Amino acid sequence: SDDDLLLDGMSPSSPVRGPLERVREKRRSSVLVSQPEDSLRGRVVDAFGPRAALEYEDFLKMCFEVLEVPQYVGHAIFELLTQPDAPAGLGGALAGEGAPAGAVAGGAAGGERRSVTLRALDVHMGGLRAEVKDDKRRVFNALAGARAARTISLKRPHGPGLGAGPGAEPNADGASGGASGGGPSGPPEVSERAVRLVVEGVLALHPGLAFLQDHDEFKEAYVRTVTTRLVFTLAGPGRRGVPWSLWRRSDITDVLFALHDEADINRAPDYFSYNDFYVIWCLFWELDEDEDTQISEADLLRYNNYSLSPRAVARVVGLAYGARGVAGKGVGSSTAAAPAADPAGAETRRSGAEEGDADAPGRSSAEASKPGTAAMDYDDFVRFMVAEEHKDLPCSLRYWFHVLDVDADGVLGRKDLEYFYEEQESRMVELGEETITFAELFNEMHDMVVPDVQGCFALPDLIRSKLGVQVVDALVNIRKMTAWEGLGCQKAAGRAVHLRDTKDWDVFMERQYQRLVEAEEDEAD
Repeated sequence: SDDDLLLDGMSPSSPVRGPLERVREKRRSSVLVSQPEDSLRGRVVDAFGPRAALEYEDFLKMCFEVLEVPQYVGHAIFELLTQPDAPAGLGGALAGEGAPAGAVAGGAAGGERRSVTLRALDVHMGGLRAEVKDDKRRVFNALAGARAARTISLKRPHGPGLGAGPGAEPNADGASGGASGGGPSGPPEVSERAVRLVVEGVLALHPGLAFLQDHDEFKEAYVRTVTTRLVFTLAGPGRRGVPWSLWRRSDITDVLFALHDEADINRAPDYFSYNDFYVIWCLFWELDEDEDTQISEADLLRYNNYSLSPRAVARVVGLAYGARGVAGKGVGSSTAAAPAADPAGAETRRSGAEEGDADAPGRSSAEASKPGTAAMDYDDFVRFMVAEEHKDLPCSLRYWFHVLDVDADGVLGRKDLEYFYEEQESRMVELGEETITFAELFNEMHDMVVPDVQGCFALPDLIRSKLGVQVVDALVNIRKMTAWEGLGCQKAAGRAVHLRDTKDWDVFMERQYQRLVEAEEDEAD
């Protein structure tokens, strides 16, 4: 499939680093791995006790110690099963008992206390599939619900569930049990809602984010940013959920376990860094000078000191706007005013609060929006930043392929490439840089990529060549185009030792965060 090709042909979302390897080693000696497959059933029943219901803190403890999923996943399950919009048929939430007030982000407000029954958990997880000893599959099943467990049950026999099990009443969407992803006809997936609840769990439970608890505007902005980044990074453009085929190839499960052992949220591997969120958030509001909660073409042209070509910017904004399909929709129709200062210590702009529904750029008949009307909302901007500053991700290459495919025929032909290079060549002349003709560039790219069909670059061609990042930069970003050769040499030889194995995303985020902090200090003086 295209997904497998993307993941096989490109580097993983993050290299195997010390913290993640330590997590994997620790997990190899877990209780579930060492115990018989049928032992989980009795341990879960014992954890629930005679009342067969658990309040919030006890439920999180059971999830971590018995089900062996990260506590942030336990938080998401608790919310999925106790929120008012939990699917009919679960019927397991007991009003009046559960999380203490304020303990559950996005829930348990105003003194509400809730709990989860054994039956509700059993239905959600499809009979609590005990044979799943793989961490990734177990976490995926916990978030995707009963449909994920039933998919496995078609391949492997299993014993009876604790309660209703796989024969539970079907939900309104036709799926039996489960409160998360996958429609009645598609494969099971971890929905965007479930991902958001996991992020809310990190916000509520991780000590490195405790300083945000009294700042609702920043809490919502953080959750929205990390959720959008996670779904885009794991699933790619246009998807609103993460299927198993992509979940299993990512490192998100190891990252969630690693958060338990890392008190500094900015040192945790990928995704959840507060500093990363703050840079994305501030850059949005720096570009949005008129504070209309939308990024126009004119706004985006100023990104990173006018590094992107106008034609690329027009395509990015037009495709995002067309995919969203709602004129004038932005971040802030329900946005609260920003606090005067960032709780982490840097100056703030504004916070976007409404959860958007835009897909990342893709082929759209609405891409040719009228000048002055097309714009990106905050979610669009988050996806754009990941695609632009982390181009070695599979989702980023797919994103830019759609941007460059002007005629939407599924390949990058000569006309597509010439359309963008024509502008790049003019800009290089203005900068006094040496230029080459398009014919020379096209021949060089052809020799680099060696496409299956002469003169046409398909997405699999760019993946297989492992040079897709360089092709994209040569066509859309004047600064990265002119600096690429020098940067490559710097990484290999001259870059500081502590940066040689650092991703460009991390270097960019660190520099931008320091810039923002220094700007605040200058204003304070």
